[in-house]
Formats: sequence, structure tokens, C-alpha cells
Amino acid sequence: NLFDYNRGVRVVDFSSNYEGYWDVQLLLENAPVDFEGLPAWCTAYEAPFPHHATVELDKTEWLDIIVFNNKIPDETGGWEGISAKDIEVYVSTTSAKSGFKHVVSFRLENNKNHQVVKITPAQARWVKFVITSNYGYDGYTELGQLGAYDDGIRATSIKDEMSKKGFIDLYGIYFDFGSAEIREESKPIITEIVSYLKENPDVKIVVEGHTDNV
Repeated sequence: NLFDYNRGVRVVDFSSNYEGYWDVQLLLENAPVDFEGLPAWCTAYEAPFPHHATVELDKTEWLDIIVFNNKIPDETGGWEGISAKDIEVYVSTTSAKSGFKHVVSFRLENNKNHQVVKITPAQARWVKFVITSNYGYDGYTELGQLGAYDDGIRATSIKDEMSKKGFIDLYGIYFDFGSAEIREESKPIITEIVSYLKENPDVKIVVEGHTDNV
């Protein structure tokens, strides 16, 4: 996990923080805060949307997998709707305050762990998460521990991939969790597919996909 406190990774910028058992550093694996149940970051009381937290890596890294753990103990403890809902992800190699490029936006499922997003590979020293809504609780918003990984796979162009092996693994087609609706961020790769097929009218393709356990 690139988001490991023991690697020197820290949350270096954030919109607000409840602290204690809900400190913002609990977004990171192995954060040295005692807590009961699952770790989560909680905003300050009645802090306005959007909420944000920026993770600084120990060095610039490639990443292409982000894992959200959004099962929040407070959801069943009297704070129903406190889980983060709509979220945006940005990366920067410039600083914790500037140079950010939008990677993806999507909707997390309510109160579920291990929500995995495979993104187009991106280099980052800083990764910023922006929460634009929760599931209805007025006072606070909470987000559970995050994971970030690099599986080392770098997609090339569709043309190059097809010429080498006749099949391709596509990156950059996004859905909200629990949804079959393709998000707006998917347009660039879909446009590339359309262009390839127009240039190669004899090519016939089969599109395959699968769900996971969330």
C-alpha cells in the first residue's frame, strides 16, 4: 500500500478534522492512533462541502489502483448517512497546493469496504480526495482508510495492443459503484476505440466485462 504511514506518508492538507479516533491520518494504513472498530476520518461539525484531504507520498510514484473502505461504524451507531458519497480524485507532482490534475469522479456505495477503482496509470507525489456529498447526515462526513497501489501494467495505444496480441485490457472506463451507467470520464478511451474501428472497418470485436464482489 503506497498510503502507509510507516513509509513516511502523511496527510498534509485537509479541509477540517474531528481528531482523536477520527483523525485525518487514519486515512493511512498503520497510522499511530488508537481507535475502536475500523479507522475513519471525520470532518469537523457542520463543516461545509466540499471536504478534502491531500496525501503526500514519500516520493513520486505511479499508481493505478485506489481502494476505498467506506464501512463506517458510526453508520450503525446513531449517525446514519455519515458515509462519504460522491468523491473526486486529483494528482499532482508539483506541490500539496498546486498542479493538480483530475483523475476520476464517482459515487461510493454506502457503508461498504474494499471498493476498488482501476484508474488510468498516473504519476503522483500528492493525491487529493475531494468529497462533495455524503449519504444524508447533516453534522459530519466520514471516510474510511484508503489504499493506493501500482500493479505495473502500462496500457499502450489500442492500435499497438491489437497488433501485438489481438486483445486489449482497457483502462479509463468508469462506473459508479453498484451502477451500470458509464461516467463522463470514460469518453476519451471510448472515442479512441471508435476511431480505431473507423480506421479498421474489417476488424470485428467482442466486448467482455465482469463485476466483482462489490
